[in-house]
Amino acid sequence: MEKGVQPPPPLVHARVHDLIVAQCQTRPSEPAIAAWNGHLTYHELDQCSSRLATQLAKLNVIQSGKIVPILMEKSAGGAFLMDISFTDDPAYFDIDPSSQSCEITKTPILRVGGSRLLADDEVGKGTHLQSVYARPSDACHGLFISGSSGDSRVVVIDHVAVCTAWAQLTATQLALSSSSRVFQFGSHAFGASVAEYLGAMIHGACLCIASELGTGNDKVKAIRELNANFITLTPSASRLLDPNQVPSLQVVILAGEVLGPLDLEKWQGQVQLKCMYGLAETAGFALLADLTKPNSNYSGYWSADSSMEFLDRKRQHCRRSGTTWRGSLGRVYLNDPARTVQNYIPAPSWLMQIRPTAPHDYRCLKTGGLVCHSSNGTIEYIRRKDVAEVKIRGQRVDLTHIERHLARQYPTATRVAVNIIIPSDDIGHSGIMLVGFIHIESPQYGMQKKNEEIFASPTMESREKATTVLSKLKEALLTFMVPDVVVILKRIPATTSGKLHCDRLRRLASGLSRRALLAYGDIQPSETNNDWKDF
Repeated sequence: MEKGVQPPPPLVHARVHDLIVAQCQTRPSEPAIAAWNGHLTYHELDQCSSRLATQLAKLNVIQSGKIVPILMEKSAGGAFLMDISFTDDPAYFDIDPSSQSCEITKTPILRVGGSRLLADDEVGKGTHLQSVYARPSDACHGLFISGSSGDSRVVVIDHVAVCTAWAQLTATQLALSSSSRVFQFGSHAFGASVAEYLGAMIHGACLCIASELGTGNDKVKAIRELNANFITLTPSASRLLDPNQVPSLQVVILAGEVLGPLDLEKWQGQVQLKCMYGLAETAGFALLADLTKPNSNYSGYWSADSSMEFLDRKRQHCRRSGTTWRGSLGRVYLNDPARTVQNYIPAPSWLMQIRPTAPHDYRCLKTGGLVCHSSNGTIEYIRRKDVAEVKIRGQRVDLTHIERHLARQYPTATRVAVNIIIPSDDIGHSGIMLVGFIHIESPQYGMQKKNEEIFASPTMESREKATTVLSKLKEALLTFMVPDVVVILKRIPATTSGKLHCDRLRRLASGLSRRALLAYGDIQPSETNNDWKDF
């Protein structure tokens, strides 16, 4: 294993704004932002962000040691508001407009003191901001994520981490350069969106921003109109695009979900295709695989900005399979020292033995991912060790958390379950659905019979109830955590011990067509462009 370990990259002791300002000075007339509502050169980006920063400073929003929540739509104004976030001492925390729920309001970042900013796209007049910039060791930004406990948390990343992660070698691996036109695809709730902004601005690329997108046709139209040539998206989202309809794309990076063979076949030979793996707890990606050539191994390989180690929990030493560890670039979980100590740990002795030149304060992040390290140095991702967590629309979520919320809406239910379902008529796996299952003992169905139909026929009453429940869940959960539909069960598929047979339930539900599943709600099949596709 020691043979496959690369040394960590040298730290870049800089501030993110230093790197962006360098682009503004060397490329003042080059395009920085190409948005649906306006265009900005790097000089204009610098001027606009400085003027707005001056106003915020006067309002006492910009203060040392504070984290400022930013609620912004996708727009040109949002881009230079993001630039401001890197300019001064307070770090920022980006909130997706669709995430205005109690999940957000319960997060520490909104409970703690500090200013709450509501920003629009207009910029008033002001003078260029002359301020004391943040130190490289100060916090740069925070990322909101949901964890296996169901509680929301914010990961804080410092400037050194970001600058190190996005050094030139990283850009080279990603095929990102000043000639790139980066399409801002992901929701602001998706960690990759930060990489889109950072990668473009740090390396002098043009960031292309479309308005909130709806159908796949909207995305195709936006990519073509903005002439984007670089995009990062989930495999499920990529299935909505036809390479022949977006000829401007030159680099496609797939991240956030497991790849399938069809994903490779679709894009290989059309673009530079790469697969990226990373975590919110780190400033950049951890693994990157170049899949451009046919028959590429898509397990992954060591990335430029870090290296990975593996721990056999039984033997407590490095080996070829086990839990992945990563030389950590993140700082802390905001206001959660216990979780920070649990996941961010000092480098173990065996790691220091193979990295004798590592600094004494070198830390590692326990990723929770189970992988296998092959003899050729590639990584095969197996699953997360916390098996209750799954990927939903690019986000890692604990299904039991959703089940608890759903159970509150059905107090008389005997069993509640939530699972990811692929409808029987979904050949390309492009329409994965998040489905809730409810079983209520009812005289209407009588005694359970072993061989009887599991799924109850939808009724007007059950549809109306489901509509009300899903509406309430949208107020309690983040958008990507709300089930597409709630299915009523006649009986429970059970194991020999009487427990819910989750795998059997999932297989049976996957035998239903999309139309049959949607019949349990009030959504018509013709309207199923789905929130998950908007992501």
